[in-house]
Amino acid sequence: MDSDYTQITTQKNEPNEGRQSCKTPRKFFFRQLFVTSGAWTIYFLVGLYVGAPTVIIPQLRREANSTDAVSLQMASWLSSMSSYSSLLWECVLPFILSFYGRKITSIIIHTSTLMVTIAFYFSSTTTHLLISEFLHGIPYAGILTTSVLIIAEYSSPSNRGIFLIVKSASVFWGIWVSNAVGTFFHWRNIALVGFVCSAYSLTVFFWPESPFWLATKGRYEDCKKSHRWLKGVGEKSERELRNMIISQTDVKNVDTENVLAYTFKTLRSKEFYLPVIVGCLPIIMYQFSGKIVFNIYAIEVMKKISDNESAAYTGMLIMDGVTVFSMYVSSIISKYTTRKFLLISTSISSIVFLLVLSLYLYLVKLCILTENVYVSICLLTGFSLFVSMGPASLCLALYGELVPLRHKSLAVIVTAAVMSFMQATNLKVAPYMFRSVGIHGACLFYGLTSSAFIILLIKYLPETKDKTLQEVQEYFKKDRDEINTLV
Repeated sequence: MDSDYTQITTQKNEPNEGRQSCKTPRKFFFRQLFVTSGAWTIYFLVGLYVGAPTVIIPQLRREANSTDAVSLQMASWLSSMSSYSSLLWECVLPFILSFYGRKITSIIIHTSTLMVTIAFYFSSTTTHLLISEFLHGIPYAGILTTSVLIIAEYSSPSNRGIFLIVKSASVFWGIWVSNAVGTFFHWRNIALVGFVCSAYSLTVFFWPESPFWLATKGRYEDCKKSHRWLKGVGEKSERELRNMIISQTDVKNVDTENVLAYTFKTLRSKEFYLPVIVGCLPIIMYQFSGKIVFNIYAIEVMKKISDNESAAYTGMLIMDGVTVFSMYVSSIISKYTTRKFLLISTSISSIVFLLVLSLYLYLVKLCILTENVYVSICLLTGFSLFVSMGPASLCLALYGELVPLRHKSLAVIVTAAVMSFMQATNLKVAPYMFRSVGIHGACLFYGLTSSAFIILLIKYLPETKDKTLQEVQEYFKKDRDEINTLV
């Protein structure tokens, strides 16, 4: 293989500007930024339409002057439908990723956002909105199966952490913009923002193909060109390219084996299930932190804390703003600290705020304390600050780095399905939880369950900062016996 690698890396007219100019690293950074910004746009669009029911439901009820205009059941379906409908596409998209590449799959996802925007804009009933949320399952599945891999594979190790964190902030930017538009204007104007973003996302047609995917297909010459166009020909870049190609030499295509037999064999492989289990831990903890539930049902939560509707909308926008701000703070802090330390420390801090909020609201319910809406909003804001800096920013970033390289398609299906199902179920059950145990009970539940996952993360989560994807996988080969105690 070394001779094969030498042949493809010593061609005539080899680009060498990466070694000659001090300006080229900036050029390669902007090339990576060009690709990842297109992926970020899809995250923004997903947040835009995930956050839409938060303001649509109150507007529809206010226009009809009746809460029956949108029943509790319909409200829960509008908030959870995109997550449930994404389950089908999370099974389909990974196979398109594997056989046709990252670029074609991204084209399918990015063009589907136009369909969602059109369906959303022309919706006139809750049934129409439910259909648009169902279509929204395609880009929603895309951010879990495709876009996260695009950012991980197209960026250098030194940029990957920030790019992956910024993409998480893009989701909450979308939620914030959606809530802001719905607060001051008619909800249909959300689609106008969607049209602009959908148009920009079509820059996908100008992307190169993923170097990693080209390597898996044995197209080493194309892999070399794509990798060097994105990352240059510096020493670190060349080492990453070499390791990438060598790592694919013993990967065989499944031609003679039965697909089902191969799938079951892969599922039993420690090389597959160990990184998948560890990669799912931050995702599950994030889902059980209650962050996404409090964002989607922000107005309802705020109204239960304060009877003032204006204060509820103001509190919602403040919490959204804190979320986005803290995610950018997280991207800065991540340059100076390890990902694991950042995740654990912020998660513990968010749990403390959540449990204190639960206790405070319970004491208010017992009339031991007099309710002060500012205290409640401050505690909720503190929770949002830390959970956004850690779990919300890092869970998908870590997933993109931990997913097993040789079995990406199957790993993506499993991990994305776990996340979508749990998020959909959380959003579906949340209104009934609020009604039965109150906000204080929900805070206690989320605080205790996420605490359990902190213990597992402290013990089993590896550090991924500034490591290539191949280096991350070595962790599971060296420590597989210890990690195997998880199962």
